[in-house]
Amino acid sequence: MSKIRNTIIIGVIGLVLTFLGTILPYFTISVFGYGTSISLLGYWEGKIILVLLFASLLFICKDYIEKFLPQLFDSGLGSKIKDANPKFVLIPTILMAVFAIWLFFSIEIDMTYIKYGIGFWLLWIGIICLLVHSFIYKKPIAENNSYYQPQQNTNMMNNNSNADIKVCPNCGSKCNINADRCFMCGKEL
Repeated sequence: MSKIRNTIIIGVIGLVLTFLGTILPYFTISVFGYGTSISLLGYWEGKIILVLLFASLLFICKDYIEKFLPQLFDSGLGSKIKDANPKFVLIPTILMAVFAIWLFFSIEIDMTYIKYGIGFWLLWIGIICLLVHSFIYKKPIAENNSYYQPQQNTNMMNNNSNADIKVCPNCGSKCNINADRCFMCGKEL
């Protein structure tokens, strides 16, 4: 369970399923042997869900996007997303759920010939995965060789306290001089 809590697997699955839910058939219509399908991509609801999906992608995968596209976070909005709490992915996810619920209840036609397609189910499963991710995700606090190693000898610690310790600018924790990230908050040192 801790592996799932410390990775973005559920969030990425939710992003992929929600994207597939907007491009695959949302409704299928069959009348007298003739059938057609309707996807959300051609309607404004689908376009809004795609914009919210992009915002969720920026929140969930911001570490990877920052690694490969650092110029994306140089703008004013990008820097706010970069410094934001990962729990803010709830905002676009809840808005996607609201649009999906609104779309579900706004259909006021006879459903005898119209059936929900694979896009409907994938959209809902994707939104549920995004909600689960936003509630259970915990950013990993330690990476390889970035943990605090306390000294055994207190005299040695007092003598070399300034030489062997970095102070995290974000939370004020004392970290090993060789650490790349803070062991408490995960901020790069």
